[in-house]
Amino acid sequence: MERQDFIKDGYNYEYYLIRKSIKNVRMTVDSDMKIIVSAPTYVSKRKIESFIHQNKAFIDKNISKRQGVLEHHNIKEFKTGEYFLLLGEKTRIVSKKFFENKVFIEDDALFILLEENTFEERKKQFERFIKNTAKKLFNEMLDEKYPYFSDKIKQKPKITIRKMKTKWGSTNPSKNKITLNTTLLYAPKNLIEYVIIHELCHFYHLNHSKEYYNFLYKVMPDFKERRKALRSKYGFLI
Repeated sequence: MERQDFIKDGYNYEYYLIRKSIKNVRMTVDSDMKIIVSAPTYVSKRKIESFIHQNKAFIDKNISKRQGVLEHHNIKEFKTGEYFLLLGEKTRIVSKKFFENKVFIEDDALFILLEENTFEERKKQFERFIKNTAKKLFNEMLDEKYPYFSDKIKQKPKITIRKMKTKWGSTNPSKNKITLNTTLLYAPKNLIEYVIIHELCHFYHLNHSKEYYNFLYKVMPDFKERRKALRSKYGFLI
């Protein structure tokens, strides 16, 4: 991935170029608000930069959305004064040196109390809290929804929790397993519910066929609205 920059109509563009064996130029704005462009090997830089400039509105819109999320989610050092989204709500971090390690939620704040109040230890304790909380909540939500699918899924699926960079969840029906992205814990419960239902529906239809979406609609008629909210408001966090 090569860093590139150019100026067009008084606007300074900085982007990162990836050459791939693909047919068309593609562009995304990543979680650090970097413009990432994937392009075929034969396409010139001039055409790539023209494509970027033509899509300035897309870039500005996505950066604006991302900045809106980051106003409520600015974790860098996991210390007092920073905050993060927990089930869609802005949550303060309070980190202090203490005689024992304790991590808990109280008064809309996450307290990280540590014997050794270092960045490494704060990060470890924060990530452990997120993973453990996500595992507990996601399993509770699966317990609630699974009975509606028990005609097809004879045994309740096992949930695996891990950080994923490109998707919120995945399903492996042959292993009776659903994998969910830890980062889902940052989103509201109704959007987490959408992802769990989405994955349960894959036990009926493995791919994203018309039949799959028809079935998903029957189970969750507002799935498109929930999917849009998850992508637009929280998609930048993965």
